[in-house]
Amino acid sequence: TRLSAALGDRDRPRLALEQLPLPARKEGASRPTSARRMSSLQRPPAASAQAPPVSLSAEQAKVVLAEVIKAFGSPENAQRLEEARDNACNDMGKMLQFLLP
Repeated sequence: TRLSAALGDRDRPRLALEQLPLPARKEGASRPTSARRMSSLQRPPAASAQAPPVSLSAEQAKVVLAEVIKAFGSPENAQRLEEARDNACNDMGKMLQFLLP
């Protein structure tokens, strides 16, 4: 299926950037600053920093939930959910890994 083909690479281990080989350089040439490896302590903080809480009224929450329910109920998404459920063998953790990026 299309979903399982797209998600098939998720079980493969991924290499960290530090494990990838750097391109060969000429003898005596210095490595550009951008290619130097940084320790985890030197790296800038992740871009997905904690956002401030958003106030949401009950009416706004109802509208959003109605849209979510509608999205999950669409035939295409219902099929994707069913495929994820089948591929996960009823394991909720695996199913969430398939569905959530």
